[in-house]
Amino acid sequence: MEEFIVIGGGPVGLLAALLLAKERLAKVTVYERADSIVDNIYESYPIGLNRRAKAMDRVKPAMFQMIKAGCVVVDAVGKSFELLEEALTSYADTGNGDRGSVTVVWRHSLQGVEQSNGIITRLVFTVSGATKNDPSQEVVVETNGRRIIAADGVWSRMRQCLLTLPPPLPSKGEGDVWVMAISIRPDAEEAAILESSEATEENKAFLREYVRTQAPLAYPFLNEEDLTAYFRRRAYRGAIIKVNHLNHGESVVLLGDAAHSAFPPTGEGFNSGAEDCEVLLNTLSEVGLEGQPFAEYNKNRLPDVHALGTLAVYLNYSSFLAPAPEKAARLAASIFTTVLKNCGVYKAIYSDYTFGTLSDPPLPYRTIVSRWKWQEWTLLPLTRLIFWPIVTIYIILTLPFWGIKWLTKNIPGGRGRRGPGTALKGEPSPVASKSKCA
Repeated sequence: MEEFIVIGGGPVGLLAALLLAKERLAKVTVYERADSIVDNIYESYPIGLNRRAKAMDRVKPAMFQMIKAGCVVVDAVGKSFELLEEALTSYADTGNGDRGSVTVVWRHSLQGVEQSNGIITRLVFTVSGATKNDPSQEVVVETNGRRIIAADGVWSRMRQCLLTLPPPLPSKGEGDVWVMAISIRPDAEEAAILESSEATEENKAFLREYVRTQAPLAYPFLNEEDLTAYFRRRAYRGAIIKVNHLNHGESVVLLGDAAHSAFPPTGEGFNSGAEDCEVLLNTLSEVGLEGQPFAEYNKNRLPDVHALGTLAVYLNYSSFLAPAPEKAARLAASIFTTVLKNCGVYKAIYSDYTFGTLSDPPLPYRTIVSRWKWQEWTLLPLTRLIFWPIVTIYIILTLPFWGIKWLTKNIPGGRGRRGPGTALKGEPSPVASKSKCA
């Protein structure tokens, strides 16, 4: 019987484990650092499922029928619960060797790995206690030749461990529920309050006024409970990931956020991870364990992973890091692209290939991003020529006003309102801002 280890019990890790148990009749052990899936939908962005997530059809046919009928928005925690329930019921390890099984091991946080001749031989975990007062302990798991699938997220510990091993693997840089995410620039004046974990009356009043001015359409939905809960939630600190290889020989393969980045508003996070699972399973079927399935997967999937990363870098820079003239130029280019599509100049644009009419069957990311780059970047020189001078002149003309405003807030006796402290949580990221859900 084939045996695999999966690091990470999120949606992608559980989906991969279920597919291996169902289609490969494999015995799969999933190691997850949490003691259970946290039942809090506000701990994750909602997931917009499109037809690229067709791997769901092989585990949850009813869900995929809903996807085929149109975009389905679910929460990541809810999807994890569905997959976990399937794993623990339909594929629990009964000791019957003629069927696949999935075993989920909780409270195991990967700390390190050991290898011999390019093969991971040991996994070192820290196992947290059942309660906060119980001490943690170190546990070493022998891999015994089992292949490892790392789906432990954007801050993948496995990926970090592989950085120290040869060959090098450099990385860089349902229901009636609504979610509003607030982007926080680390150097912004309001960052200290928006990142605070204290729901004081002053902080809540600031948040209420901030939403009223910055997102007036969402303001009527806010209530006292939302304002208080906001300060208890963790800030999402985005990251842009790029790897040179998706595999470490035939020992480890990276899936989902451990392998690539997706800008959250594009809705491609779980969809790309589900497609990773499908490509991996198809590769295993074609090549078999006697061949080099992880190397073949890397060859087939890496161009799409890099294309997805190109899009993530562009959108992240456009949203948070670009200077004002460049932001205006890029926004104008996107608007003009949509206008040209409506006028019949372009047959389709990016959204048509992901959640639109041309998303079935889904095209490879490399094809979609190539077409998007040609459309967007042919317009950028024109919009830059127009908007860089206009916005630059506007900034120069308004500099005195902003200078007076700054002095009014910062000189002794000024009327400006200062936040309850200036210390920020975490260091500023060169490639991402942060956001919290309200």
